[in-house]
Amino acid sequence: MPTSSKIFISSVAQDAITHLRIGAFEELSRLGHDPQMFEKNFGPWPNFQTGVDHCLKKVSECDLYCLFIHTKGGSMTSNGYTVTHLEYLRAVSDSKMMMLYCESTIMDAYFKFRWIIAKYIEEFKLSQGRMPHNNEVVDFLEMESEKNPTSGIPSKHQIDTYVWVLLHDIVMVKGHYVEKLSWGHTVPWASYLSDLLQQGLQLLPKKSLYEESSQLALAFGDFTSFAKQVVSDHVRISELLEGRRLLNRSIRMLTRSEITAGPVNGSIGSVKACSAICLFHHEGNSLTVQYYAGDTNGNYDFEVGDPSSFVSYTYNNLQDGVPGLFYWESRRLFYLTYKLGEYVISYHFPEDTAWSSQLYADYTDDIINGILNTHANGMIIELLNSLIGGLQK
Repeated sequence: MPTSSKIFISSVAQDAITHLRIGAFEELSRLGHDPQMFEKNFGPWPNFQTGVDHCLKKVSECDLYCLFIHTKGGSMTSNGYTVTHLEYLRAVSDSKMMMLYCESTIMDAYFKFRWIIAKYIEEFKLSQGRMPHNNEVVDFLEMESEKNPTSGIPSKHQIDTYVWVLLHDIVMVKGHYVEKLSWGHTVPWASYLSDLLQQGLQLLPKKSLYEESSQLALAFGDFTSFAKQVVSDHVRISELLEGRRLLNRSIRMLTRSEITAGPVNGSIGSVKACSAICLFHHEGNSLTVQYYAGDTNGNYDFEVGDPSSFVSYTYNNLQDGVPGLFYWESRRLFYLTYKLGEYVISYHFPEDTAWSSQLYADYTDDIINGILNTHANGMIIELLNSLIGGLQK
C-alpha cells in the first residue's frame, strides 16, 4: 500500500482565499494524499505547546509545503514575524519542497517597487550597522506610500504592508519562485503532482550517481568558498594585466542558458551565450568605461545621476555583489550588472528565443537564476567580480 504524502496548506485566514484552501484540501484528499490544514485536521495539541509551535511542528512533518499569499499579512507573533512567515521559514530550514502562490495583481505590484525595499534595507544597514526589523520595514513602506503616491506602493488599507515584507524575504532574500495565481482559478494539483512524480521516477535509478556527485559538489563548494574569501580578504590587486583580454576569456566561458520557472521548472525561454562585458569605474561625476570586450563599441561613459542609464542605476541602487538585470527590447539584449565598490560590471546576454518587456518583468529572478546556475557561469562571474573587488583604492 503506497504511503500518502503530507501536504501542508499555509495561508492567512481570510474569506478571499477560503475557497482555495478548502478546494486544495478536498482535491488533495481525493488524489489520495494527506493535506494538513489548521481548521480541518490539526486537532488538539499538548498543553505545553502553543498553537504556533504546533503549526511549525506540522510543517516539519510534511513532505510538501504550499503557501497562498493574498492581501492580509496575518497574525503577528512576539518575535516580529507573522505566523504564516514563520511557517515558511520552517519549511526553508527543513529544506521542504515548496509550492508558493500569490495573487497576480499583488505580485505585479511588488515587482514594480521591490528595489525601493532593497535600497531602504541597504541604507539602513550602512547607517545603523544592522538589518532593519520587520516592523521598521513596514513603517518605512507605510510612510513612503503616504508621502510619495508615485512610488507604486499600495496603501495599507488596500493591502497589509507586511505582505511586502513576506514577499521580499521569499523572492529577493531566499530566491524562491512564486507563481502568480488568479483567484478565479484553482491549482491543477493532479498535473503538478504527476510532474513531480515523473521527475522522481527519472532520478531514482541514478541515486548512487547523484549521491557521489553531491559529495563532490559539496567539496568543490567548500573550495570555491575558501578561494573567494582568500581573494576578497587577503589579496589586494593594484591593476588588471591585459584587462580586455581577461574580459574576452570570460566571455568565451559564459554559456547559453535555458530559463525555467514554476514548481515543475517549465521552460520560459532561453538566452544566448555572453556577447560582451563592460567594466566602469566611478571617477568624479562619471562612471567611466575602463575595459570592454566582445560585441560592443564600449566608447561611452555615464553621469552618476543619469536616470536613463542602467549602469548609473546599478551604482546608485544595488547592493555590492547583488545582481541586477535589465532588458533592452529594441536590441533584444539582457544586461546582468553588479556594483562592486567603485566599479560597475555589465555582462551582455542576447536573447535566444523571443522575449518581451512583460516577460522580462514577470520572470526577472528566473532569468538571473537561469544564467547563473548554467554550467560554470555563476562561478566564473563570481571569480571575475572578486578580482575586480580587489582593485578598490
